[in-house]
Amino acid sequence: MRISRVKLNSHMCFHDAPEFELGLGINFVVGKNNSGKTALLDALTPGLERAAHRSIHYNPSDGNQSKSSHEPAYNITFDFTHFEVKEFVKNSDHYVDIPVLKPISLGNYPMSRQKAPKDVADSVAQYIYSLVGKGISINYIVRNNRISHVKIESLASGENRGVSSDFIQFLHLSVDNQQHFDWMISATRSQSVDSAVSTWNGIFGRHADDIFRFQSDRMVKSSCSPDESFELKSDASNLPQVLHSLKNGNEYRFRQYLQLVQTVQPDIQQVLIPVRGGKASIEISQYDPSQELVDLVRPLSACGTGVSHILAILYVVAFYDSSRPRVIIIDEPNSFLHPGAVRTLMQIFERYDHHQYIIATHSPAAIMSVQKKRILLVQRENMVSTVKSVEVDDNESLEEALNEIGSRRSDIFGMDTVIWVEGKTDETCFKLIMDKAGGGLPFGTNISALVNTGDLEGKQRYAELAVQIYQSLSGGVGLLPSVLAFVFDGDKQGEHSKLNNSGYKIEYLPRQNYESYLIVPEILADILNRDAADDKCNDHTLDSVAGWIRDKEGFDFDDPEWLETVNGKTFLGTLFNDLAGISYRDREVAYGEEITKRILESDPDHFSEIVDLIQSVLPNDSLQ
Repeated sequence: MRISRVKLNSHMCFHDAPEFELGLGINFVVGKNNSGKTALLDALTPGLERAAHRSIHYNPSDGNQSKSSHEPAYNITFDFTHFEVKEFVKNSDHYVDIPVLKPISLGNYPMSRQKAPKDVADSVAQYIYSLVGKGISINYIVRNNRISHVKIESLASGENRGVSSDFIQFLHLSVDNQQHFDWMISATRSQSVDSAVSTWNGIFGRHADDIFRFQSDRMVKSSCSPDESFELKSDASNLPQVLHSLKNGNEYRFRQYLQLVQTVQPDIQQVLIPVRGGKASIEISQYDPSQELVDLVRPLSACGTGVSHILAILYVVAFYDSSRPRVIIIDEPNSFLHPGAVRTLMQIFERYDHHQYIIATHSPAAIMSVQKKRILLVQRENMVSTVKSVEVDDNESLEEALNEIGSRRSDIFGMDTVIWVEGKTDETCFKLIMDKAGGGLPFGTNISALVNTGDLEGKQRYAELAVQIYQSLSGGVGLLPSVLAFVFDGDKQGEHSKLNNSGYKIEYLPRQNYESYLIVPEILADILNRDAADDKCNDHTLDSVAGWIRDKEGFDFDDPEWLETVNGKTFLGTLFNDLAGISYRDREVAYGEEITKRILESDPDHFSEIVDLIQSVLPNDSLQ
């Protein structure tokens, strides 16, 4: 389950706010204090009772206002996976009804899957798959913190009329012993669409506990029943129980879980779950088990909210797979975790991105520590809050969000590692490659284009001066980077010997230059055909381009020896000129980016040498 869309019509400090979207993976909620961030998180957990600030449009203490027109209400849309839909239907006490969008001609009513002709059965099966094959979206109206109405969004009531005005067709769904959808279809007189769809109200009830809410002022219980259970409650009140079950039921997975905990809290050496007096409890040790310092073990209740929240959050993250993703809502993680732990936690969330994370934070380091994210900016004016989606790739929009939390880009972008490369094409394409094939660049790492590579190839004192200049540029207004590296084209081997003892990392591409990795005839043929000059042919194919390479170079295009020695930039310039009458050099960055993206779509491993090279100059701890 995930939350896909929210429309806050009248909720606490929100009044008729524009609808906003949430995605799987990481969603940040940012804004000033008292802007409405907590009220927004409350809306995402229906049923939570909490006193919060309200807007001037809804004030229950004002008897002059109409309760019916100002009662707190909003719309929230949940997406349920195919697995969750099937599980709900299977566990229902009766058939679950779905109104039919388009009438299915059956002749006589009713008809079941077993009795239907094969063509009809296949048609209905295909129709069911079109509805729930990838899951369903259900929109709920929440009033006074309770769900009061439900509708399946893809089944608008105006489109559900069947054969005639007084008949509506319905599919009555169930799941058989072979885990297949079973069905019966009928036309039911005077049955409303709303009453049929309301049977889906129960799917949220079955998954309400899949929403976990973590707040700095709420402690996790440190002891509970040791009875076996692997399902963590949404308030994490049975954390000792599930950890006890995991440790005793699957020691291997428990060790994996402990390793994950230690990446965020390295000082935690052991998580112990003893059972005393019929209660399982959690105890934390900062000492190696071999030291046997039993007296220094601390109960979880003495460790603070940070440790208890990390134990609970990481259990949810690691234990539940993509068939049933969870929603993890965290209010100000920086209030119970130090900045380094927050950053590490965000990077773990990126790895387990099948869950949905909704995080309210003031921490710019947390926001910028992950690449794939959504940002919601909450602003409040005249006692009314609004929500605005931030375009994370738009500098102006991102700057506005950072300003709201009292930060600037210059506070964030002091780099830990800067890798200088030969030109703008290498800068652009190396970032693409690391993002798509290398797992992304670690936070605090940047790849930048050298202004003039010749500056580093002259006399030693000039080369050293150039390096000092690039070091200053690397630091910007922040701290100087701990790692400064240079990645040169392969044809520059041996030209930087004067810098070998400088302490900076210097590496060379295995091939003469980056363009040597872009010689993929099929992709090149498409581009040549598209951009060819009017007097040039535009019917090139993989075979014709490969043949031209063989005739021109005396090698096959995929010959490793040739690829290692050919100057790719010069070669592509000749190829584009001869076959299409156009200049590669004039658009080398755009062409390089386009070809790189297309290769990454079909064969990310094509750039494995570059991934390995970039990772070799990164500090070891950034790859963990």
